[in-house]
Amino acid sequence: MRFLSFRSTNFVFTLCCLGLIAGCSESGPTRYRIQGTVEFDGQPVPAGAIYFDPDSSKGNKGPQGYATITDGKFDTELGGKGHVGGAMTVRINGLASLRTTTDDDTPVPPLFPEYIESVELDRSDDMRGFIVPKDNAGPTEPAVTEGAATEGGP
Repeated sequence: MRFLSFRSTNFVFTLCCLGLIAGCSESGPTRYRIQGTVEFDGQPVPAGAIYFDPDSSKGNKGPQGYATITDGKFDTELGGKGHVGGAMTVRINGLASLRTTTDDDTPVPPLFPEYIESVELDRSDDMRGFIVPKDNAGPTEPAVTEGAATEGGP
């Protein structure tokens, strides 16, 4: 009788472990890595964020992708989330410094107004370079340069 009790306990424990593993796995659409560069006025953007929003007006849906921009480079595998591919609205926010406040606790102003462009991303890992025009004043036409990241990666 003791043997059956041990087997029952072991079985329940195994089921609980399998349930936890299944519950902790990432679900949802496949996400793809994107890495590359962001320039403004011919220079790497020192700091900021880049967002990849599925363009619902073109029938694309799914979760947002994002990455941090550091020294003009971004990579969704380094503290971000990959994109789902297809028609995307890319939003870029740039700062002149990695610091978010000045010495007197005033927020660091943005390097430029939020830059927005529409792109089509393959449903695969990708490298892209984005160029924010100097006269950026909001939504503009695409200014994407594919493969602008160096061969060694960002």
